[in-house]
Amino acid sequence: MSGSDTYRGWLVELNWLNEWEATHPDFDPTPLYAGDGPSDNRYVTAKTIPELHAEIDFWIEEHE
Repeated sequence: MSGSDTYRGWLVELNWLNEWEATHPDFDPTPLYAGDGPSDNRYVTAKTIPELHAEIDFWIEEHE
């Protein structure tokens, strides 16, 4: 895999730290209020693609 792809609807890309990251299509890092975290936190990172897929699977199992 190079550049970007998707897994279970999440956008998968290699970031500038040479780590894989995945964001859900509805990911929105903009906080609702000053001092809040992201309004949508569907974002995961990992060193390898299999680890990233496992992180996405875990996130979905825990939150959906």
